[in-house]
Amino acid sequence: MAEEKKKPEKEEKSEAKKEEPIKEEPKQETEEAKPVETTEPPTESAPAEEKGGASKDLINKVLEAVTIAKTTGRVSKGVNEATKAIERGVAKLVIAAEDVEPKEVVMHLPVLCKEKMVPFVYVPSKMDLGKSAGIDVPTSSIAVTEEGDSKRLIAEIKEKLK
Repeated sequence: MAEEKKKPEKEEKSEAKKEEPIKEEPKQETEEAKPVETTEPPTESAPAEEKGGASKDLINKVLEAVTIAKTTGRVSKGVNEATKAIERGVAKLVIAAEDVEPKEVVMHLPVLCKEKMVPFVYVPSKMDLGKSAGIDVPTSSIAVTEEGDSKRLIAEIKEKLK
């Protein structure tokens, strides 16, 4: 008789498993809704662009400054390295990509930069940011720690950001 009781329990478990896929389908629908939410943050950065933030001309200058700084100066690649450079007070310019997912990865950088009075710029693509830093992989953020020959360009970027 104990065996007969176990069989109905297994059937109950299998019924519960049958119910789970039904529950998963609505979860998939909510996951599809998430990309719609992720398209909203770039529109939030659009007002920053209008306020004198990252115009196409400024973005090109920033990427050029990073390229020059990587050859004649020093560049820290990645969120952790950029954060360390800001906190130590050696960062001259900090750049982060807008297409980073999740946004929480880089959202502390503008606040830190404002606190330490370091210029900060968003660029649209982390792939472009990685290429300008001389690496073949995308990077979320970069901190220029030694300007090298890009000193004049970085000074122009600082003026445009003010």
